[in-house]
Amino acid sequence: MPAKSYEEKIDEILQSIWMLKEYDRTGVADLVEFCPEEGVEADLPGMVEGRLIRLENGSVDFQPAGHKRAEGIVRCHRLAEVLLTQLFGLEKNDIEATACDLEHAIDPRVAESICTLLGHPPICPDGKPIPPGSCCRTYEVTVKPIVQRLSDMAVGATGKVTFIAPSVHSRFDLLASLGIVPGTIVRLHQKIPAYVIQTGETELAIDKDLTREIFVQKQ
Repeated sequence: MPAKSYEEKIDEILQSIWMLKEYDRTGVADLVEFCPEEGVEADLPGMVEGRLIRLENGSVDFQPAGHKRAEGIVRCHRLAEVLLTQLFGLEKNDIEATACDLEHAIDPRVAESICTLLGHPPICPDGKPIPPGSCCRTYEVTVKPIVQRLSDMAVGATGKVTFIAPSVHSRFDLLASLGIVPGTIVRLHQKIPAYVIQTGETELAIDKDLTREIFVQKQ
């Protein structure tokens, strides 16, 4: 495997800082332990000088330029994970290395196209949030997405549940109790006067808000 460039190494450090902050961990010691790159501490002063991060009392945080760059890296990485699992059917355990390579190769404009193609997924296969892009905020659709909300499917269409992004975590349990989990094949039976879906031989009436949190790949 070819050696990483200096910029790629900095990207990995910024990505690690972002991921640690998701767990409310901001210590330099946490970063050294978590980041896969060697010699992290030696690179931090240069990142401070480059106005990417700030160091204070043993903690590390982003400066605006560093936050923007890290957000783009994480967005590309997690979109790549969704792309590899949903479009190419790879297992989660097989995608990490490829996603790491793709995150450096995906241009921001390409990321917007991938995001639109995938239906603007809010989370990656591990359930981590995907930072939204301008395409997500404006909902511009230039190509037909391969993954879409159940609520957007046409009546009579069939799809496979790819992921669930509930606004309330307890809805995971509710949907699981109804047999609606990733991999489930569902058919949208009707939208009016209520949303009715069919899974196997069972028909279920569910709230419209729930159908907006279930993402499916049309079969």
